[in-house]
Amino acid sequence: MGLTQFIPIPVQDAIRSRISIRGYDQQVIPIETIMAINSFIPRIPPLLDAQLRIEILQIPSMEKDSYLKIGSYSVIRGTNTFIAAAHPKGKINLLNAGYALEHVVLYAQALGLGTCWLVSTFNRDAFTQAMQLRGNEILPAIVSLGYPLQGIDLIGGIYRTIANSRTRKTWKDLFFDGNFNTSLKSSATGIMKEALEMVRLAPSAYNRQPWRIIRDGERFHFFIYRRTPPTDKPKPGYNVAYIDCGICMAHFELTAEANGITGKWMIQEPDIAGKTDELTYVVTWSPG
Repeated sequence: MGLTQFIPIPVQDAIRSRISIRGYDQQVIPIETIMAINSFIPRIPPLLDAQLRIEILQIPSMEKDSYLKIGSYSVIRGTNTFIAAAHPKGKINLLNAGYALEHVVLYAQALGLGTCWLVSTFNRDAFTQAMQLRGNEILPAIVSLGYPLQGIDLIGGIYRTIANSRTRKTWKDLFFDGNFNTSLKSSATGIMKEALEMVRLAPSAYNRQPWRIIRDGERFHFFIYRRTPPTDKPKPGYNVAYIDCGICMAHFELTAEANGITGKWMIQEPDIAGKTDELTYVVTWSPG
């Protein structure tokens, strides 16, 4: 049995129902709930021997009744509780941060808590101090945590529109069959159809959905598609797309597991026709 047995609702329901929450009702999260999340975190297996620390942080300096501007478009109000991830620099560690944190996000969703991913441009000072970074660790992402406001979330509604988070790319944009010149049809994916659809619904920074997936027999190869970033965008010193890819990998694996399909992650780059310089190989999932 895998991690889905510890998530109290079907993981597909958690994925479909989750939205980014930026307005919270200031309700204190019970200590029992915090303890449950802290007990779930060590169950998440690291990807490819990656290194990661995940902690739930209370930031007293952030008043719940004030607006908290974090980064270029993220505004949080009503909570000072966050989930933070720290790890040494490295692409696999970034990938694992997205993968592991999304497990926690979906677990929190199943417990009735709201979350919002904050990456790249959030103000790190208070979080760095609270996390007590060690050695060459970086703090690439945090996730706000709390009970959503009842009714219309005006803050989230405004900023979800700005972030384009109500739209997702289509299958033909994301999934390919054997090569990058042939789109993968959902009708041809059999028992893996739902896992891929949950990948399509995965959140990502600025809703860019940078992952591209090739079906190669029973294997699935994950790539990152990245054009040259705009010069006016802030650059955090690492590729946020690896966090995004880790998030979609969590959706893929958890949904496959929920449908009785097990597999493993490996790095074994294939030779794929139609691959351009804008595509970077990341990882492969193989059944068994």
